Amino acid sequence: MVSFICKAIFSQEPEKKTQEQTNEIKINIMNTIIFAYPEVNFERVFSDEFGVGLSAAATFLDNKIETIDLIWHIMPYGRIYFNSNNFFLESNMTILSYKDTSTEINTSFGIGVAVGCKFIFKNIVSDSFVGVGRVLGEYEHFYPRCGVTIGFVF
Repeated sequence: MVSFICKAIFSQEPEKKTQEQTNEIKINIMNTIIFAYPEVNFERVFSDEFGVGLSAAATFLDNKIETIDLIWHIMPYGRIYFNSNNFFLESNMTILSYKDTSTEINTSFGIGVAVGCKFIFKNIVSDSFVGVGRVLGEYEHFYPRCGVTIGFVF
């Protein structure tokens, strides 16, 4: 009798939580406060397993990273979600503009990956992520992809 009850309870597949298509607008508070490099993200989540987004950032201050001054970046990304939309793997590419040591403004392209975790509470969304990318072209260096964001779901 006990084995029959245990089999009946534990053989059931858990009910899958489905997510409707949602839009999210988030601000990367880590980059804004620590690096004075405000970053805004828009993400469209298509299902429990997939979303695409666009990140944009710009500054008017001197943001020295190694030997360059970042001016702006635009970063499209795609995310694959695991474990009921909490953990994700991100693939991204970036177009960035910077001043090098000659004060000439340059533009480069890069690709990268990141991992992170997302939390949604009613209409508030927050995620944290860490990753790295490689800038291609004249300025061949790595770029960080990290942050803590907070925003709204609609």
